[in-house]
Amino acid sequence: MILFDLMLDAPVEGAEPLLYDGKAERAGNSLFLPRGESVSFDSHFNLFPCSEYAEYCGLREVTLTLEAEGEFELTIYNKTRRGKVKTLSSHRASGNISVRTDFSALPKEGYLYFDIKAESDVIIKGGRYESDREGRKTSIGVVICTYRREEYVKRNIQTVIRGMEGKWKDRFRVFVIDNAGTLDLPPSDCYTVIRNRNLGGSGGFTRGITEVCKDKSLTHFLLMDDDIVFDFGTLKRTYNLVSLLSGKYENASVGGNMLTLEEPCMQHENGAFFKGGRVFSINSGVDLTKRENLILDERESKATYNAWWYMCMPVSTVEKHGLPFPFFVKGDDIEYGIRSAEGIALGSGISVWHQGFAVKNSPATAYYACRNSTAANAMLYKKGRFYLAALMLYRVTRELSLREYDTAEMMLRGYDDFCRGIEFYKGVDVEKLNAEVMSVKPKYYKKEELEDKYGPMPSREKPQKARFAVFNRILTFLENFLPSFLCRKKPVVIEAKSVVAKRTRFRRTVVVYDSEKEVGYVCEYDGKRRGKLRRRAEKMFFKLLFGYGKLHKEYKSGYKELCTEEEWNKRFFGKEEE
Repeated sequence: MILFDLMLDAPVEGAEPLLYDGKAERAGNSLFLPRGESVSFDSHFNLFPCSEYAEYCGLREVTLTLEAEGEFELTIYNKTRRGKVKTLSSHRASGNISVRTDFSALPKEGYLYFDIKAESDVIIKGGRYESDREGRKTSIGVVICTYRREEYVKRNIQTVIRGMEGKWKDRFRVFVIDNAGTLDLPPSDCYTVIRNRNLGGSGGFTRGITEVCKDKSLTHFLLMDDDIVFDFGTLKRTYNLVSLLSGKYENASVGGNMLTLEEPCMQHENGAFFKGGRVFSINSGVDLTKRENLILDERESKATYNAWWYMCMPVSTVEKHGLPFPFFVKGDDIEYGIRSAEGIALGSGISVWHQGFAVKNSPATAYYACRNSTAANAMLYKKGRFYLAALMLYRVTRELSLREYDTAEMMLRGYDDFCRGIEFYKGVDVEKLNAEVMSVKPKYYKKEELEDKYGPMPSREKPQKARFAVFNRILTFLENFLPSFLCRKKPVVIEAKSVVAKRTRFRRTVVVYDSEKEVGYVCEYDGKRRGKLRRRAEKMFFKLLFGYGKLHKEYKSGYKELCTEEEWNKRFFGKEEE
């Protein structure tokens, strides 16, 4: 069976370096390589992650097939964990060629790739990696949750429809969960649109999971964000990998990497792990155009979950572990992944593009992030009361230093709601609550308005790496106890993607500017409000420190009650489905 096809065309402008490196030129759906030139497929989308296929599928060899015209030399290499490159074989060809490579004796945590050197003008029409193994019968329900993002959903559905030709039409079924009830799509055999109450991403994805489980012909569900950009080849590659999973990984999940739309060759995350109420992204900020970085995604992963911008899991997961917890947004992928994923296959090539999250930060997202991450920690882990309390204190005081008082207040509200225990999640009116927290947001101004008052706005800049992190965190905390006369009147302008507290300390006015959208908002120093919020944070510190043990027991013993189909049906329909 085909494991995956070579990707010769990128769905996102600027992502071409992730496909190949050399002087090949696009020629329709093919690549043209002039005589004497060479091209390397040592690239994110076209390398072969042999360690991943060996570990999760038990494969020991692979066949590379190229469809080409002209005379060329094909060389296959192995790159190891330490970046060492070994030549495995070299072949002269005229036209199409197939080469089998046994990688059973190669070092763990490595990958294969190949180069082509043209001995005449060469046209590369396509290629693929294949295996003699036959996969299990598999069918995937693709779940897209959306809320008033018609443009993005329609684009992604068209991507799927164009790819679902021949055998692929029977292997995928798309379920669009419309939480707003505003999506207008014509009827199709390829997808089903389901109107849902606005229960957030948690409710939308869970509704999709339950719909997939009702269709007994489907073996897996694939959760994906409505606003990602992807190539249909990614779906095909996921399908083939899932169908080959074997041994102890027969019921494993497959996760997709996230690349950023703003910088298409920059990786945001290759899986993540969760500890002490915090998320730690793996291989974040890695430039995938640099060959020495490609091996990073082929090393043994520490990931305990993968975000739901792209996550494929077997239907049997629901039978064994129930449904996700009703977080509304933020934290459902963490809790459910850690609780139920029986291994997560992660590596190069199964990737999507998504807008970076820095520009999406808001008081509302801060509320959900603080509330739900602390609740997830209480459900999954026992230790960490001092760490969680200290983390809360730092988070709030950092926002005070940024003059983001609304965000600090919403963080404290999130922690307050966590402290109300599992009963809060049982009885809260999520739609009403969401309307309240979403109403708290800054007033945005256009670039021209800001420049009239504050001078030139910054151009796009890369996020700054933290230096002297511990020292700066201490200063951030202490600054909130110092008198207001120390604050400078001169405003400081910071890019939304480069927000660091050290740049806003001792400033009365902070302008947060989004260079992508060319809009921004203004935060002004308010000593009275700062003091009030700081005192609330201090009280919350001791509340978490001395009350977390009881809350942990309550969440640990009671949260699965809300993860049943019966409870979710009450949320979907207002009562048990008959």
